[in-house]
Amino acid sequence: EKEFFECPNGCGNFLIPNAPVFDTKIVQGKTGPVSKTWCKPGVCECGQLFCMLCKATMDSDKVDEHLCADKRNIKMDEKTKEMMKKLGKPCPNCGNFIEKIGGCDTMMCGGHSHGKIVQAIKNGGCGHQFFWSTGKPASTSYIGWDGKTRSGFISKEERLKAMEVAFGKKFT
Repeated sequence: EKEFFECPNGCGNFLIPNAPVFDTKIVQGKTGPVSKTWCKPGVCECGQLFCMLCKATMDSDKVDEHLCADKRNIKMDEKTKEMMKKLGKPCPNCGNFIEKIGGCDTMMCGGHSHGKIVQAIKNGGCGHQFFWSTGKPASTSYIGWDGKTRSGFISKEERLKAMEVAFGKKFT
């Protein structure tokens, strides 16, 4: 059962919440392209844009920069920060937290080392391959966007094509 909510602009209109719709764009990471996903805004009859997840007002020129309050205000205690430092580290390209469970020194953000780049992107990673011990880019084998095994560094074009396959749309 849907509940009404008042327009966050205070215009007096009441709105029916709909399921959020998400959009994705490609932005430049530290070593190559990464995908960025955000919730498309809802709009009231008064013209106010708002987040379909947290119902906060949004500016039309900053829709893709919006962070819901619960994500913006996350604070970790020192024990949690120390535990995270021991368990993992951020991807050198996109900053996603990566936990190393075992295996060789080669990592792929969002997937298994030497794995499928499309699956890594679908998992929320950027597909960047790097050495765990140094953080430097790795030139190893992986499964490309077309399912064929490749070796070497993942090119910008390869990563963009994998993102197109993963998200089912063209990026320019």
